[in-house]
Amino acid sequence: MEGDTLLCISGGSHPGLMHVAKTADGYEVKSFDEVADGSLFDSTAKAIFLEHYEAFTKTLADDSAKKSVREKALAAYVSAHQIPAKLYKDYGWDAVTIPQI
Repeated sequence: MEGDTLLCISGGSHPGLMHVAKTADGYEVKSFDEVADGSLFDSTAKAIFLEHYEAFTKTLADDSAKKSVREKALAAYVSAHQIPAKLYKDYGWDAVTIPQI
C-alpha cells in the first residue's frame, strides 16, 4: 500500500473457487480449486463451477463485469479488514477509486 492506494501486482489470471472458513478474525482461505490452463480450461471450469459455469464464462468474457466483480471484492476486503485504502492501482495503470459498501 502506498498512502491510501492499494498497489496491485498480478502474474496473470487464475480463476477458480476459494473454500473459506469463518475464524475469530474473519475468514481464512482453506483451499483453492484452480481452473487449469489450455485444453483443460473448459473441463476443469465446468467441474468447479457446476451450475454456475455459464455465469462464470459470461463474466470472464465481459471486461466490465470482471472489473465490477473485482471492485466489489476489493471493497468488501478493505471494509472487512478496516484497511484505509480509497484507491487501487495496477502496475502501469492509473489508480481507480474503490467503491464504498
